[in-house]
Amino acid sequence: MKRQLYILLFLLIASASQAQEEWSLLRCIEHAIENNLTIKQSELNVDFAKIDESQAKHNRYPSLNFGANLNSNFGRSTDPITNTNITQNFISNNLSLNSNVTIFNGFRISNTIKRSAVDTRANEYDLEQSKRDISLTVANNYLNVLLADENLRIAQSQLATSEEQLVRTQRLIDAGVRPANESLDILAQIANNEQLVIGAENSKEIGLLGLKQLLRLDPDVSMILTAPSNVKVESDPDVLTFNEVYNSAIQAQYSIKAADLRVESAHLNEKISKAGLLPSLSFGASLGSNYSNKGLRAVDTFSFIFDEDVFFDGAPGVLGTNERGFTTEDNPYLSQLDDNLSYGFGISLNYPIYNNYVNKLGVERAKLNILNAQNLSEQARDGLKTTVQQALANAKASKRKLNASEKSVDAQRASFNNAEKKFNAGTINTFEYVNIKNALLEAEVNAVLSKYEFLFDMKVLDFYMGKPINL
Repeated sequence: MKRQLYILLFLLIASASQAQEEWSLLRCIEHAIENNLTIKQSELNVDFAKIDESQAKHNRYPSLNFGANLNSNFGRSTDPITNTNITQNFISNNLSLNSNVTIFNGFRISNTIKRSAVDTRANEYDLEQSKRDISLTVANNYLNVLLADENLRIAQSQLATSEEQLVRTQRLIDAGVRPANESLDILAQIANNEQLVIGAENSKEIGLLGLKQLLRLDPDVSMILTAPSNVKVESDPDVLTFNEVYNSAIQAQYSIKAADLRVESAHLNEKISKAGLLPSLSFGASLGSNYSNKGLRAVDTFSFIFDEDVFFDGAPGVLGTNERGFTTEDNPYLSQLDDNLSYGFGISLNYPIYNNYVNKLGVERAKLNILNAQNLSEQARDGLKTTVQQALANAKASKRKLNASEKSVDAQRASFNNAEKKFNAGTINTFEYVNIKNALLEAEVNAVLSKYEFLFDMKVLDFYMGKPINL
């Protein structure tokens, strides 16, 4: 019985520890990268690109194909062995081995190999960019949950303070120092604090739900986020310049590298299209044989005819005569294959003269693709420039907002401490006290919001400058 109780206790402890498992930002990012569908799609695109690259490399090698067929013919048909028309049923079997290799096709194969390698690298850059994007999105959701949790802590602390103040006020009322109606203001404040607590709890739950959805976790998974004790901001937005951040972003953002590679791929595609205007030369060889169940072969026959008259008469001379002739019999399968073996090789030249403008229009289309790729690359740079400008401006503004909010908290806290002394001394009423307390609560909430806003804005700058997303 004790053993069973110990086992049950162990299972409960293990279950509780598993249910209370903590999630750091790094773990959330790694989990999202491993399970995000957009990243999985990018990984598939890389695999497809690698297959295309491998196919392009193998196109330079000779092809080799084996063919076989078995036919049953009825009525009048052509004998595959004698190539004559016959009217009978027969079974035939054909075997063939063919090989072909391209000698020259306007450098299409070599340029296709280069383009495939460039496309593979571009897709790999897209994959890396997807990982960085999801890391930033996870960090944003993670910080939103931490913000909601800190707001909840502030609301709960304010509720506890209001309840304690109600107890003190009630004592003063009971002592006759305060009028009985002053407890109503504090009760209203307690109700307001309770609403703030409920709102903060809902914000935290919604934030956690959004994070779980981003990580593709079930809603009932219990997550406890690891709140860092001290988050260091390595850069000062007032010191950073736009050119410094933008130049770092150009070098760090994989989306820009992928766009540049697609311009290079478009140029190679133009060369591939121009290959259709040039002659192509190829070499081929073949080996084949066939069999028919009606196939016959000639057989050499030799016979000796014995002359009885000469032998019994005892006369000298030839005892008999030799006769030689030919007859036919069924030709075995392997023998027919050997007899009917044929092979050859040849060189093929193809010179395009007119193909309904397919090749010429293909070149024109490839030129337009170059312009399109260049335009997309410029758009990516312009978009990055705008985003970096906005991110730097947001970081500078949030820093000023944080400094102002911290000063406001200090001022409101000093005001509240003074008001609390006055309230206890009876020089101000409950309504004035509650208003000053609400001002402190609002200042504290704004300070928390400003802190996380500044932290996220700085992480965005780190993101564009190629720094890892961490706390």
